[in-house]
Amino acid sequence: MSHVPLPMKSVNLPPLLSDFSQDVKAKGPHSGTALGTQHFSGRLNAKFTVQSQEFLKTAKTTTEKRMIHVDLDGSEFGAPTNMKDQDDYRGFFVEWIHYKMWIQKHGESPDPAKPLKGWDILREAPNTSNQTGSVTSSISFGLDASGGVMGDMPMGTVGAHIGVSNSHTHSLKDFTFMQHSTGSVLAHEINMTMTGDGSPYKSASDLINPWQSPFVGIRLRSLPNLAKSNVPLIGQGVWMNENDAALTDKVTVHIAVTPHWLLTEGMYDGSLHHWNTAFGGTFKYKQEIDFTLLG
Repeated sequence: MSHVPLPMKSVNLPPLLSDFSQDVKAKGPHSGTALGTQHFSGRLNAKFTVQSQEFLKTAKTTTEKRMIHVDLDGSEFGAPTNMKDQDDYRGFFVEWIHYKMWIQKHGESPDPAKPLKGWDILREAPNTSNQTGSVTSSISFGLDASGGVMGDMPMGTVGAHIGVSNSHTHSLKDFTFMQHSTGSVLAHEINMTMTGDGSPYKSASDLINPWQSPFVGIRLRSLPNLAKSNVPLIGQGVWMNENDAALTDKVTVHIAVTPHWLLTEGMYDGSLHHWNTAFGGTFKYKQEIDFTLLG
């Protein structure tokens, strides 16, 4: 008997929403001068679509494909009220944001080094690195009623498949998107790569303007607007079980976001001193997925 499709099932879970807001009193990294209060903010807005398709392999046995789609569109982290932006101070500003998503068994401690075996990324977006400016995140993917998996969902076959189709465009002016994902762990980076005057940026030392005036002391290059605002998280991914052994009814999607805020102070001798982060660390989130909801 060839694979005979049984009813397809799909559910959209309520978004995982989490707001972050904190004020930090800061001092000059070298001088110790009180600089006032910096406001930091962030928001996770993760959307989840859970789908399954069961097939008859024989008259008495079945096989099943399950799919989890996660979309971070609407999520952002930043420093919307830049505390110091003058010739000898820049910051706090967003230098980079790294984020990961992966699946584990229900109840396990989150660890991106231990993703659930059998759940692999079959689509992610953006899926190419070194993108800057206007970056589009698009996914079109589904389960085919003939018993297979397809990447492009053809029009005119409504009811013959279920899937997801999302496309979002984000502005990353003066920042660059990088993809470092593995087979089952989505890993993206958004890095500041240009200063406000258009010079390349790899590290804080690139803020030093070589054309200095001996009369006014250190002059640092300006910051791009996005570094002083909220940087969007633009990733989305589709995970699917590759074998029946991965058909655990309850799994957990983990999301880890690590923003890097930098405050730098320039000195008359041309040196820089940094306060690398206001509080450091990684923001961790999780969404429990119960496939019995599709039953």
